[in-house]
Amino acid sequence: MFNLIWAPDEPEQFTIMTIIQCLTLLPDILYTATSMRAVEKRPTEQYVPYGHRVPATFSVKVGGEFTVECTWNPEIISTVHLHHTPAIVMAFTMFVFHLCIVCFYVLTFTYDFNVSTPKFMYSQFVNPDVVAAFGTSYLYHKALALTYWNLAFQLTYFFICCVSDLVTSSGAHSPITRKIASFRDWFLAAVAFPIGTLVVVVFWAIWAIDRELIFPKLLDQFFPAWLNHVMHTFVLPILLLDMFMIRHRYPSKTAGVLGLAFVALSYLCWILWLGFVVDIWVYPFLKVLNGAVFGAFILVSALLLVVLYFIGEKLCKVFWSGYADYDFEMDKLD
Repeated sequence: MFNLIWAPDEPEQFTIMTIIQCLTLLPDILYTATSMRAVEKRPTEQYVPYGHRVPATFSVKVGGEFTVECTWNPEIISTVHLHHTPAIVMAFTMFVFHLCIVCFYVLTFTYDFNVSTPKFMYSQFVNPDVVAAFGTSYLYHKALALTYWNLAFQLTYFFICCVSDLVTSSGAHSPITRKIASFRDWFLAAVAFPIGTLVVVVFWAIWAIDRELIFPKLLDQFFPAWLNHVMHTFVLPILLLDMFMIRHRYPSKTAGVLGLAFVALSYLCWILWLGFVVDIWVYPFLKVLNGAVFGAFILVSALLLVVLYFIGEKLCKVFWSGYADYDFEMDKLD
């Protein structure tokens, strides 16, 4: 059972400690996931037949609040009654992992909306043009930056993963199971991975040139370093870990690239409207770029997104080269 209780008197301490608790689950999850990958790399004829138990143990306890205990052994009765094929055990393990990531991002949003953003909104550094255009609505202010679009995308992706994991771990095999998995893989390929990686790469590249152009030093007093890294660093390692532990099937290049183009164009139209119509430039460096350089930056960013799409596809193939085919495992859910 996982109990989250909001402590208004100490929101920062509560949020940080809860995030740390979630992170302490990762070693056990990685151990179980690696064990399942080892099972999946066996030739298909060596798989444990449907309905048999797979020897494996998974046990996690965090601060007495979060407990997950599952034991599979051919000699004893299972504490969780599932059809214990490697794919189903892996799906349950991944559900715990994805749930931790969902909690991680939810708590990040919670801290930002309840602590960092209010402090910044009522400071002397807030842009008066933004306040004049959107008032003091936190939601409108957060919708300006690609960073928060990306956090919303990451939270959506890992929520979809949780749904997919639950359906698979229940042993249900139906067209909806495949559709959920296919949509999960499409969302990763077209949105979560390329947008998330772009945010990380571009943010730190501009930071290396001049941080005042992307994240002025004055913001450090409102947005602590750990929050900055959650938004602009941890996104990529978490995605790579997910791609390493779960076999993803990329969609057709047409479906994937068109989905990516739709998201990219949506944000581009948004920031162009803000800049040229409302005269609000989301990122300071965009305002100092002249016409040709501005156009070149947009073009390079678009090409980088396409490159990142194909890098993600290649990584999935590299991570799962030589492993059992996903469709074979889906067939075992019958």
